Amino acid sequence: MNDEIPKFDVFHFSQPSEEHLFSERNAQLLSIVHALNDAQDSVFSLTVTANREGLTVFMLGRRCSIDFEEILLLASNGHGFAPLQVLRSMFEKLVDATYLHKHPSEVDAFWNYYFVQLEKLNYEDIADKTDPNWRTIADKFRSKGKKGSRTQPRWAKVDLVKMAKDVGLGEHLKHAYYLPNLFIHNSVAEIMFSIEQDQNGRITPVDTNNPKARRMADMAVVQAFLLLLKTLELQIEHYGWADSKELVQGCSDQFGSYLGTVKPT
Repeated sequence: MNDEIPKFDVFHFSQPSEEHLFSERNAQLLSIVHALNDAQDSVFSLTVTANREGLTVFMLGRRCSIDFEEILLLASNGHGFAPLQVLRSMFEKLVDATYLHKHPSEVDAFWNYYFVQLEKLNYEDIADKTDPNWRTIADKFRSKGKKGSRTQPRWAKVDLVKMAKDVGLGEHLKHAYYLPNLFIHNSVAEIMFSIEQDQNGRITPVDTNNPKARRMADMAVVQAFLLLLKTLELQIEHYGWADSKELVQGCSDQFGSYLGTVKPT
């Protein structure tokens, strides 16, 4: 019997030089991370009722926490545009969670829209196993007009922008929605942020060591901190977890002090 352990190359994709620069640029902000981790543990170690009403806001919040980790990982390694893409997803989760906190009667619509998504993916077999009557449920998200049947683009009848404004998150649309969309969808901005022009007009692509990307990375991290704090505050309000309030408030105070030292963008 051959017990030899198979040999293979271990690849490392981190960029230590970028991590050093990122930590240096954001030393004050990153000093909050340990307290923020304690606050997250305090909130997300709690239990909720295992049904739609109990799970939805909680799990959307936990996924925001994972998005935050991914943003930190990408941004600290010099990636500026990818963190913004994750930030956009994080913002949508927070908006949905806050909207459902404010409008709990919409929780079923959030879950039922899953059948529309399964149908688009041609996963009718999964839908059949989940609920034999799924087609009737999915039809509730369709409307007929002069140009035929139309399916709602999202689970809610209102779009994300209107929803964000409805729940008091409209002021974050600029940095957490409109700006990230430039790097989710093809845009001139993504090209312009990835090239440099010399005095003779010659253009060179900039794939690494890009100061514009670093700026976007830092901006994404600041926004992610803010959204995560709002996520934790939402969890406390929604579930009545007053015991975690002091920890989260402490992080918010530290973050507020940090914001007082930076110039608005």
